Amino acid sequence: MINVLILDLDDTLVDTTPLKPFREANQWRDIPSHLHNCRAHEGPLEVLRTARSVGMRAAIFTNAPSNYALSVLKYFGISVDHVVAYHDVGKRKHQREGLD
Repeated sequence: MINVLILDLDDTLVDTTPLKPFREANQWRDIPSHLHNCRAHEGPLEVLRTARSVGMRAAIFTNAPSNYALSVLKYFGISVDHVVAYHDVGKRKHQREGLD
């Protein structure tokens, strides 16, 4: 039985393409003022809502810093149980460390 849903954030739950220049330049502090240029992907969000409605836990596993991930989640009102971000693990996606 599946008891947790693990998703990526950028371009999976949210189209963050407009933020790419800021991410690549490590201008993380400038990103919150540009979140209005992004949009949530309704298909994956519906999967997340459905999973949560039947009691599944949900997590984000991202190569982005946690402050960035949390600000995107907050802006779009996306609720998850846990965020595993860049500084949380030594071996990043696609290694298993963030999943264990």
